[in-house]
Amino acid sequence: MIGIMLFHIIGDFIDTSDEGSACLLAVFSNRQPPENAGFKDFYGFADSAGGAAIIKAPDAAMSARATAPFTPWLQLDARPILPVEESAAIGGEALAFIGNTGWRCSKPSTQHGDGWDTFVLAGPSVLLKYPCEGFAAA
Repeated sequence: MIGIMLFHIIGDFIDTSDEGSACLLAVFSNRQPPENAGFKDFYGFADSAGGAAIIKAPDAAMSARATAPFTPWLQLDARPILPVEESAAIGGEALAFIGNTGWRCSKPSTQHGDGWDTFVLAGPSVLLKYPCEGFAAA
């Protein structure tokens, strides 16, 4: 069974000429996504500098195929996304794992900014940051 992934795509206009805008609209109007991929939602930024979309696809390659025709007019940033319940559960699993390693944040920080280390849990589609002043063995 093929799984379905969700991708959050942000597009910033790189060709803002009248001709570029007309071409981009024509491509949007006539483009059919590849089989097994589809655009779920489209959004425009309030400042008219671009927009965002949610794409359903079985993998990153199919997401790239769905967005490639727009690259002459848009600089695209694609990230896989998860429902918040799933990403929170993954973060909890990672914290439990780290807690079992014997390492801990030696002095949790209440500040962000220069001079503070940041404890980061990163996965394919989740990034959790916890401010820390250093790490020590438990």
